[in-house]
Amino acid sequence: MDTDHARGVIGRSFGESKDAGLKTVQKILPVVALLTGIAVFGIMIFGPYVLHLFYGDKFAPAVPVLQILMFLPLVIGFSNLMGVQIMLNLGMDKLFFRITCCGAVLSIFLNFLMIKRWGYIGTSINWILTETLICIAMFLVLKGKGINPIKLQYFKFSEYKSYYQSFRSKPKVGVQK
Repeated sequence: MDTDHARGVIGRSFGESKDAGLKTVQKILPVVALLTGIAVFGIMIFGPYVLHLFYGDKFAPAVPVLQILMFLPLVIGFSNLMGVQIMLNLGMDKLFFRITCCGAVLSIFLNFLMIKRWGYIGTSINWILTETLICIAMFLVLKGKGINPIKLQYFKFSEYKSYYQSFRSKPKVGVQK
């Protein structure tokens, strides 16, 4: 999925109305989940082999880091949709800043604790933990404001098929049929 295209579609949808913007994000979220889920699965299966193939045995200690961080694309994809796409488009800039700022402060604090005990593994754990907490905080803030960023009905296989068909049928900008 072209993220610039998705960002433009989401922005235009929020320009129409709050409900149209939310519906667009709710429909894009399952696609992000699917694509990042495939990436996570690929990293899980092939990551250690690719590390070994390109970097040899000297990078064997990086395998646990890769395994810890493999869910990061999924978490960051979700928090991007909830934070940047929903919160900022709805004027929740201060809440977005507070959440990300608190996450940064927490991350620095946890790094001091975790590096002493676990080194680079501690940093990896801290990173995925902090990003997950930021994502959860954004979700809870949105839910608290009566906004549901996730609609399970859009996670059905038939919905994925319709997204794919609608994406393929739309002409590219500047291309005439």
